[in-house]
Amino acid sequence: MSLNWVMLDERGTQKFVNLPGEKTLYTSPPRVSFQLKALSYTGKNYSLKCGDGLAYVTNSRIIYIPSSPTACTPSMESFCAPLKNVYDSYVTAPFFGPNVWVSTIRAVRNGNIPDGIPELELKLTFKDGGTFDFHNHIEHAKECMPQEMEFGDVTDPDLPSYDGSPPGIVPQWTPDVGPSAAVPPPPPPDGPPPGYEEAQIAGVSQGLESYTSKP
Repeated sequence: MSLNWVMLDERGTQKFVNLPGEKTLYTSPPRVSFQLKALSYTGKNYSLKCGDGLAYVTNSRIIYIPSSPTACTPSMESFCAPLKNVYDSYVTAPFFGPNVWVSTIRAVRNGNIPDGIPELELKLTFKDGGTFDFHNHIEHAKECMPQEMEFGDVTDPDLPSYDGSPPGIVPQWTPDVGPSAAVPPPPPPDGPPPGYEEAQIAGVSQGLESYTSKP
């Protein structure tokens, strides 16, 4: 999420230049108000409001461009957030007044957001309709993204890459002792079974008795 990082198109009002490979999926009706504030757990008193603007959904991010920078307090030219940083979004439909789209936004480094604010709450109020269309396009675009993008980038550039084992430790093989582990067959017996010789002698004796009893 970043402020004033969208490249605006000078040829039209509230227009922007798409990134390479980016496609605009949805453009809201006019008169969308904007409210961004730090989540309470951060302990930061930060907020930004705009009374009027347009909201966009592309295949990679959401964008908000106010009708004029002075329509925002403090002044703002643009707002954008990668779709992978948008989560827990929903629509509220009050009995009176326009629908509101609410979401948690994860901040990005060097995005002109004060330090110590990793997440913020974003509210967009669609005064002329379009809330559910905006929400549905976001959800559909996220479903079309690769799974690792949908759930966020789990690799922090500030963290060292994980190579599978701590430095200086050689992985050791541990046999599988679970129920699915392959059990080797028992070794073949090295002698006759118990009682085999006794049974063999008894069989020979019975045969002799039977033979001698014949006339």
